[in-house]
Amino acid sequence: EGLCQTGDTHILEHMMFGGSKNYSGANGMWSLEEQGAVLNATTYLDRTNYYEVLETKHVPHALDLEADRMLQPLLSADKLKSEMTVVRNEYERGRNNPFSLMSSKIMQIAFNEHPYGHSTIGYLCDIEHVNADSLKQYHKKYYKPNNATIIMTGNIPPDAATLVQTALDQIPQGTSADNFVVEPVQK
Repeated sequence: EGLCQTGDTHILEHMMFGGSKNYSGANGMWSLEEQGAVLNATTYLDRTNYYEVLETKHVPHALDLEADRMLQPLLSADKLKSEMTVVRNEYERGRNNPFSLMSSKIMQIAFNEHPYGHSTIGYLCDIEHVNADSLKQYHKKYYKPNNATIIMTGNIPPDAATLVQTALDQIPQGTSADNFVVEPVQK
């Protein structure tokens, strides 16, 4: 995240549960819960992880859902507006937590140039001024198979590699974003 984009990844984490072109509403990500799955997501410095804990027989469907939300999530202004209440609540919770405030200040001191200097939840001015179009562009640039890792544990289907390949083949590979930020040597 660069200037005026702080918190975009976190906001997208929330919005990515809002459905995709082929899977929304009752057929969206939350439909996995009806099949007994547990799912959620978190965002931190170098990653956002979306996860599902589910029965092996539901892996193909979960992969289809993940691929579709990577390719064509519903990132509308209305969905952004509805998620902003939750995002603002998380921001405010952090502002009322002494440990979170201290950690944020330490990171700001330690990292002068690199995005690690701001929290993943972002600055309030950026959160309040984000719009759906800028989030779509951010998503289009970074949410690609070459920037993703799929990890499976437990009772993995024997054809897991084929299932993953089939699900992700529909998504164009992105180009690696150049990291132009060089953090000065810390003293």
